[in-house]
Amino acid sequence: MHPKRRCIYVWQCCACGCKKVNIEAMACLECGELRCVLCHVTRVRLRGTPPQNSSPTGEVPARYTSTARITSPVVSYPRAKTRLLTILIHGILVETCLADSGSDVNCIRYNFARSIGVIVTKEVTYFSLPIKNSYLKATGVALIICQFPSSPTMAQPVKFFVFDRLQCDVLLGRPFLRATQTLDLYQHRLRHIEGASDVPLAVRSIGQGEERVQCWLDGEPVWTLPDTGADVNLISSTFAQALGYDDGKGKPIDCGNRIDLEVADGSTVTTEGIIQLSVPFSPKESNSTIYELVESSSKEATAVEKTDIQRNSQIRETFHVLATLRYEAILGETLLATVDVYNQHTAKFSLVLGQECAGIAIFRRKKTGEGKTGSTLPLSPEQKFMDEFSLEYDRHLKEKGDIEERQRRGSISDEQAQVRILQADQEHLQWLRKFRELLERYYPGYYERNVPQEIA
Repeated sequence: MHPKRRCIYVWQCCACGCKKVNIEAMACLECGELRCVLCHVTRVRLRGTPPQNSSPTGEVPARYTSTARITSPVVSYPRAKTRLLTILIHGILVETCLADSGSDVNCIRYNFARSIGVIVTKEVTYFSLPIKNSYLKATGVALIICQFPSSPTMAQPVKFFVFDRLQCDVLLGRPFLRATQTLDLYQHRLRHIEGASDVPLAVRSIGQGEERVQCWLDGEPVWTLPDTGADVNLISSTFAQALGYDDGKGKPIDCGNRIDLEVADGSTVTTEGIIQLSVPFSPKESNSTIYELVESSSKEATAVEKTDIQRNSQIRETFHVLATLRYEAILGETLLATVDVYNQHTAKFSLVLGQECAGIAIFRRKKTGEGKTGSTLPLSPEQKFMDEFSLEYDRHLKEKGDIEERQRRGSISDEQAQVRILQADQEHLQWLRKFRELLERYYPGYYERNVPQEIA
């Protein structure tokens, strides 16, 4: 006669993947994390006398289900909308520029550059794309005066690489966005435009992706690419397998949600499916709040949604698995904007230069009410000169504008206005001549095009 069988219940830790943890244990034996709603409970049959509380139907008793011991509250939070940058390029107001923190360079489409009168110099350069063994060819370069429509305008000559094929008209990369503090201090420059986001989903980063941000994906620390030019979050299939996700093995990948994703050159790649990951920017705490991001128009806001996301919180987010992804993971624009990562988690950023990491020298102490403060590091000589040039350019434009306004009101005659404008131009040219060496070093060709050559 066979001995009677009984059942016990075990659970699998969602943080480290440890299996068959006894249901009576509140914490994982491997990583020490408490059991939560995401830890899967299963029923295991053993020999012996059935316990009094065993379920004859084979279902998990209510007192053992994950919802019986919720260690962290789950809160719905409105997802930030996609945003575009408004800026004056070559004197033309462009409201649909892409601010792409995942790109190392500024990019402009050749046809668009020619349509606004930009002079393009032929120069072939190849840039890597976030897809393995994929590259994009730039056919030229252009030095274009850019400035913001509101103060501080920060007018300056900006180097653009010109592409025959580009997924958007204008793309401003990380160095420009960091130097002008558009991602942190002056976020008001970025705004959502209704209808402008009705385009195919894309990841538009160009270059090596030198800046990284540290976060924890399902408890695993990883340096990810923060990419405000990516419409979705991405994870490589290799890293997904390391987290225990594998189609047919381990935790499943939802292969029914594959998407076609455009890259910067307009070509498309197909993802393998999606997985759900917890994304804290600090080691996970057992009592930290779990936020589930929802579209602001699809679900009513709760009371908690009216406050900022706590810094030690976790975000339950969808990641698209891509086998050919060059990085372990990419954090998309709406996730970065929702958690305000460039203000709330400044200490988690690093520059990756070859095998070395360097701090980011872009932060300054902000005035009261401007948000979080970051560490201040010395600016590079190029950035110092860029700031000086921006101030001089703004001063020159303001002086000429004041003269024209006085002329319009009748305070000075037309002849007086012409003389004063000529004097203002001469003062500006004198400044350019004084710093000719730096202009030729950092902005080749600008001096020759804008300063009349003296005849000996």
